[in-house]
Amino acid sequence: MKEWRYFYYWIAKKSDIEQELSNLGKEGWELICTFSEEVEGEQGYRFFLKRESAFQ
Repeated sequence: MKEWRYFYYWIAKKSDIEQELSNLGKEGWELICTFSEEVEGEQGYRFFLKRESAFQ
């Protein structure tokens, strides 16, 4: 049985999205969904990611 870890990630600049997702992908994170969101008055983007747990 697989176990999954989930992670929310927030980034302010749309131009940084592809680079950050590439970096997280190298660590085994898989993108589930993306949505825009305002945090403390700043518009940004939140990502919901998952990866298989290293703890079996």
